[in-house]
Amino acid sequence: MDDIFTALADPTRRQLLDRLSARQGATLGELVGDLHMRRQSASRHLQVLEDAGLVAVEWHGREKHHYLNPVPLAELQNRWMDRFTRPKAAALAALKDDLEAKHMSMPDYVYVTVINAPAEAVWDALCTAEMTERYWHQTRVQSTFRVGDPIEFYVPDGAVGCLGEILVSDRPRELSYTWQFPRNPDVCDEAPSRVTFLLEQLADGITRITVRHHEFADGSRMRDMVRDGWPLVLSGLKSLLECGETPDYSAMA
Repeated sequence: MDDIFTALADPTRRQLLDRLSARQGATLGELVGDLHMRRQSASRHLQVLEDAGLVAVEWHGREKHHYLNPVPLAELQNRWMDRFTRPKAAALAALKDDLEAKHMSMPDYVYVTVINAPAEAVWDALCTAEMTERYWHQTRVQSTFRVGDPIEFYVPDGAVGCLGEILVSDRPRELSYTWQFPRNPDVCDEAPSRVTFLLEQLADGITRITVRHHEFADGSRMRDMVRDGWPLVLSGLKSLLECGETPDYSAMA
């Protein structure tokens, strides 16, 4: 965690993260913008943030796009914020966002974390109902995980909170499915978005997992709903596979 604190200690890097918060998927040129900073200097700062896991990148042709990756911050939160302070902090952060009217300018979210477990174990944790219930906010994820078959997310009362269709199922490399909330009156009429998991074996027993939530409808209200959930899901998945336990999600109530 030292690299996270080191990355955040520099005000220029914090400023770059603020700019990413307002413009996910920005290129280097877009991030620098009107900042009085040379591209080479900004590139070095972004590399520090990327090495710390606070920035995720994707290449589109020859362009490198940068995304704020809050997963490491969620892991810090799970480690040190107890059940009493977490809801207060979450409420204050939500109030700050509303007052500042900060919204994502691009529809994609990209989250990345490294898990000390083989890719097959990470895949099985994504696709085994009993395991998902332990780290996915007490939600049970069920599917055959065959292309074309449904995937259903059962909330604690037994109802289906979210559902979709399996689009790609390539164990242990890629899993992709559509995502829709049929029970929520605010978003039930929206076209499905898409979730993609990419698993990369970095070394023996170490897996890099990238989650991309994309293909939101224009003006999507669902986009704001899912923004904060994925860092907690990935943090819980990492804790389960590495430590055999997950954060106390009852503290989020």
